[in-house]
Amino acid sequence: MSDKERKIKAAVFDLDGTLCDTLCDLADAVNTALSEHGFEERSLHEIQYAVGNGSVKLIERSLPEDSRDPETIEKIHKRYIELYGKNYLVKTSAYDGLPDVVTKLKKAGIRLAVVTNKPDYRAREIVERFYPDTFDIISGVSEGVKPKPDPSLTLSILQRLNTDPKDAFFVGDSDVDIKTAKNAGMPCISVLWGFRSENELISSGGERFAKTPEDLLKFIMP
Repeated sequence: MSDKERKIKAAVFDLDGTLCDTLCDLADAVNTALSEHGFEERSLHEIQYAVGNGSVKLIERSLPEDSRDPETIEKIHKRYIELYGKNYLVKTSAYDGLPDVVTKLKKAGIRLAVVTNKPDYRAREIVERFYPDTFDIISGVSEGVKPKPDPSLTLSILQRLNTDPKDAFFVGDSDVDIKTAKNAGMPCISVLWGFRSENELISSGGERFAKTPEDLLKFIMP
């Protein structure tokens, strides 16, 4: 089925690199945790490519390869969580123009949800800070919830929204989001203002690309 033949009822958004630019706050917390334990800090570029599969994986990827034992990962991760919890809104912001676009989607009757590999409580705080009273459902990872690219959380949300996967778009900035959409049997829109380049997204199977927030309207509200 072509996009023009679809009647889109819902859009499921990733958070980091899609709705909000969270990179600097993530990097500051990672680097402080690393330096406090005697490890070399990582560049913003390196941390950008470590993001996407949850905070434990972020710490594992940020540590030197010879220090990625479970005990060290747990120790650095614990400190990272403490630091990020105190400073997660210092430099974070919504991407320019995106709140207006999301509001237009909501006013048009599109059901809106967030699925992220961030902890559930933190995801709710950030989304409500920058997109208050906008999303129908906000879900992150919690105990017993499998992270993306597992499609279980996305599919359960679509069921709650009474929407078939083929009648919804997954909107994200990474290969993880492309895989999540594929696993859920839904089309994906890859945004180009996030943490991955267009070439990387194409290599990961991306087919639809939004260069600006307004481009989302062309896909979701043709």
